[in-house]
Amino acid sequence: EDQLTLEPGDRVFLYTDGIIEAVPGDHSIDEFGVDRLIAVIEGRRNETLETCVKSVREAAESWCGTAEPNDDLSVLALEVIPE
Repeated sequence: EDQLTLEPGDRVFLYTDGIIEAVPGDHSIDEFGVDRLIAVIEGRRNETLETCVKSVREAAESWCGTAEPNDDLSVLALEVIPE
């Protein structure tokens, strides 16, 4: 158990393992991974939350290529809105 204080503008992303474990359709074992996920999120830092979530899903799907993802690709994101 832990606590975290969030400030206006902070975002929290929850995702299923299907995102980080997505693999290319060529059957390689190179997973999408946490580093790529973080890179997508950081690269969309100034975009809307909706755009950022769409970008994560699109990046994971693109990583899979023409193959169907082998697991669900789910992302839930929350943003602290300034008062």
